Amino acid sequence: MQKGEYLEALNDSPDHNPADYGFGLTRRVRGLPLWFSMATHGIQAYRDAIALNNQLAQDIAQEIGQRPYLTLIREPELSVVVFERNGWDQSQYDAWSEQLLTSGEAFVLPSSHLGRPNLRFAIINPKTSFEDLKKILDSLED
Repeated sequence: MQKGEYLEALNDSPDHNPADYGFGLTRRVRGLPLWFSMATHGIQAYRDAIALNNQLAQDIAQEIGQRPYLTLIREPELSVVVFERNGWDQSQYDAWSEQLLTSGEAFVLPSSHLGRPNLRFAIINPKTSFEDLKKILDSLED
């Protein structure tokens, strides 16, 4: 068992100290899963996935620009697309987001910039499709 007086401030119970569960009082090796995945799938698979997500962000931004009830806030950077539903306030964004999550359709949280509510797609899963995102946009039309 490890013991360090400087850790006692974190310990409310004499029976448990979080430091007792870590080797050398350090965090787990967070890079190891990524390294194993790259070793298994190769670096090119990651390059392809990132390129696919970035292109999808460009494509969905163009789609947003064609819908009169939506406004693209800025052109996408990498795979993040920020937009707003014209005429909505924060409570409408929150209700829409909750309904989408409850139905299991998607997880899209409202965001804000300079006090104005908005939405954003942060596309990180290479299995996300253009059709998936269009369906989410369609749900904003109601």
